[in-house]
Amino acid sequence: MSNQEEIKTPLRYFQASKLGNGVGLTVLQRELPEGETCRTLTIHIFPKFWRKAHNGSTAFALPLGLDNETFHTFVYEMDVVALDESWASQLSTVAPAELQGKLVSEEEEGKTDPLWTETRSRSETEPLGVLNLGHADALWKLIHSYEMAPAPLPDKVDFPPSGVSILPDVPELKIQFYRQFLAQAEEAVRQRKPVFLQTEEELSFIRGRMVPQGLIKRKIYHRMPVLCEYDSLTADNHIWQVIRAAVQVTGQIENEHLQVHSLEIDAHLRDVGIRTSASLLAERLSSTELSRIGANLRNTYLLARSILAKQLGVGVEEPSHAGGVIANLKVVSSDLWEKIVARLLEEELGSKPEEQAQLDLYYKDNGTVAATAKKPDLIVKENDKTVVLDAKYKFRKQNISEAFMSDQYQLTTYAYRMSADAFLAYPHKPGQKPLENEPFYLPKPGSPATGELESAQLSYRIGVLSLPFPEPGEASTAADSIAQLAGLLEKAS
Repeated sequence: MSNQEEIKTPLRYFQASKLGNGVGLTVLQRELPEGETCRTLTIHIFPKFWRKAHNGSTAFALPLGLDNETFHTFVYEMDVVALDESWASQLSTVAPAELQGKLVSEEEEGKTDPLWTETRSRSETEPLGVLNLGHADALWKLIHSYEMAPAPLPDKVDFPPSGVSILPDVPELKIQFYRQFLAQAEEAVRQRKPVFLQTEEELSFIRGRMVPQGLIKRKIYHRMPVLCEYDSLTADNHIWQVIRAAVQVTGQIENEHLQVHSLEIDAHLRDVGIRTSASLLAERLSSTELSRIGANLRNTYLLARSILAKQLGVGVEEPSHAGGVIANLKVVSSDLWEKIVARLLEEELGSKPEEQAQLDLYYKDNGTVAATAKKPDLIVKENDKTVVLDAKYKFRKQNISEAFMSDQYQLTTYAYRMSADAFLAYPHKPGQKPLENEPFYLPKPGSPATGELESAQLSYRIGVLSLPFPEPGEASTAADSIAQLAGLLEKAS
C-alpha cells in the first residue's frame, strides 16, 4: 500500500531543481497541527549523479508518525516531494507554479530557476528517507572546496540567527553558516560609520552637561574631577564589539577560508574594543534600538550573538520563527561542475584553463561588436594548440550527434570561431568507464553540403567526453578519463 493511500489529507507536489541544475538546502517550520510533534523540516537536495535509480512517476512523502521536533531528510535534483497543506503552504512561498511551455533562456538550463517548483501530482508515493549526515557533509565540503556559494536568486533565504540550533550535525553545513555571517559582516564593515553615543566620564574640565549626582559626590568627597555627560562620536560600541568578538570566534575554526576571511575583517575593526563573550551577551539592545539600525547590520549583529551563544554553550536568544521558509539555499550545479573540470585539468594535466573568457561572434560593417560576447566554459591552450571544453552538467550522450541540438550548434560555433577542436565534458559516476568514441570532424567552410569528403576537406574535431563526478565515500579515479583528455589535447589542431 502506498503512503498516498494511507494519508487522507490532500497533498501538494513540489519538484526540487526542476531542470536538474541546483543542489542545496531548504528548512521549513510550521505551526504544529493538533496531535503532531514535528515542527521543523530540513530537506537537502543532493546531486542527481548521486542517485542510484529514478522513477519519474514517484513522489516522496513524509513518513507517518514522526515523533521528533525536527526531521532531516533528502532528495535528489528533479525529485518530487508530496506535502500536506501545513508544510505546502510554507514551501509554496518560494516555489512558483509550474509554467507549461516555458522557454529556456540562453543561460545554462535551470541556472536561474528557483530551487523548488510546484508541479503536477504523481501516481505513487514512497516515504522520504532519513538524512545521511555523511552525504550532507560531503555535499557541502564539495561546495566549499570549489569556493562555491549559494546563488543570489529571488527565492534565496539565508540562515536566521537560530540557524545554528536547527541545523543537523553536519560540520560543513555549520561552516556555511559561518561563511554567511562573515559575508554579511564584511558588507556591514564596508558601510560602517561612527555614531554618537551618550557617555558619562569624570573629567578635569567640563564637557557637555554636568551630572547633578556627580556634583554632590564631588562636594562630599572633595574630589577635583567633574562627572560629565556628553555625546561622543565613536565606532567602538556594543554592536561592533559583538560583531568583532564573533568574527574572532569564527577565525578559530579549522577552516582556511574562515580563518583568512575573519582576519581580513578583523583588521578593519582594530578600533573596536575586545570584551569577553559572556559580558557582551549580558548586554542587549532593546527592540526599539534594533529597529533603528539598518537591516544588514541588525542581521549581522543577531548572527554574531548566536555565534557567541553557541561558543558559551547557551541557548540562542532569538526566538525561532513561528512558521515559514527558514532557509532556502541553491548552489548552481553547472557552475560547480565547470570548476570540477577546470581543477582536473590543472591538477592532472598541469593546464591552466581560461574560464568564461569572452568571445565575440557578431560585428557591424564597421568592425565594431554588434552583440553581447559569448563565454565558452573552458579554453585550454597547450603548445600553440587550443581546445574548447564546454562543461555540461547533464546525463551524458554517447556521441556529439546525440547531444541536444543547442549544445551541438554552440560547440560547432566555438570550433569555427576559435579555429580549435571542441568537446562537451559530461559527468559520470565514479566506477563508470569514461565514454569511448572517436570524435567527429567538421568540414571546412565551403565544402560540399552532402556526401563523402576528402581528408583535406576536414577541419576541426568535435565530440564528447566524460569525467568522474565526486561521490561521497568513493575514491574518485579519473586516470582513464585524464588519459583520454590528454590524448585529445595532444592531437589538437
